[in-house]
Amino acid sequence: MSTIKGKLHRSPLVALRLRLENLEPHIERDGSRGLEQALGEVDRMTGILNALLLLARAESGAQAAEGVDVLAVAEERVASWRLVAEPRGIAVTIEGEGDFVASAVAGTVDQILDVFLDNALRMAPAGTAVRVRLVEDAAMVAVQCIDAGPGMSPAERARACDRFWRGAKAAAGEGSGLGLAIAASLARVNDGHVLLQEAPDGGLHAEVRLPAWGPGRGAHHPNTLLRKHRG
Repeated sequence: MSTIKGKLHRSPLVALRLRLENLEPHIERDGSRGLEQALGEVDRMTGILNALLLLARAESGAQAAEGVDVLAVAEERVASWRLVAEPRGIAVTIEGEGDFVASAVAGTVDQILDVFLDNALRMAPAGTAVRVRLVEDAAMVAVQCIDAGPGMSPAERARACDRFWRGAKAAAGEGSGLGLAIAASLARVNDGHVLLQEAPDGGLHAEVRLPAWGPGRGAHHPNTLLRKHRG
């Protein structure tokens, strides 16, 4: 799980990353790849820590649900993940017109979408696109992430949100088996759920459905968040 979003928590992992970065001027050319991999592992572990801390706070009830501008979150996360996707020859697109305001604990929609995009970009072949699509109705806001990778069998999709489960297509040492499990738990905290199904082209269609924000879900409707898709 990537930590492309957000600040690193002040943990021993931060100190470890700084020490590794300080080694860079002293590493020979043939060791630079190993240093890059070590930094990637630190970022991956930090991402797991951040997600678990967010989940713990959300499950404790310490943070109340609020109106979350899902379109703004999706645009920000897609812009960040394009920095990862473009060098791999993968396009990341976003589509959806309307006002997408969900009832959710702050930060949880970001984390769920990061899990979806991380998984999609690890599986999508070069030359393909990962599509993020937003849909809504009066009661629900959904964020879909659709890739053109190898997808999952029905049996794999049934287990993919189990903690520490890793699919047969995962490379050795790749992933923790926690990403989708955390995403599903965060969705449940928000009275929503994660849905995994086969995409039309055989890839994976990952979707989170969250309750729409409106009367009865907070003291005030967040009108200041409502806006139209900017093209």
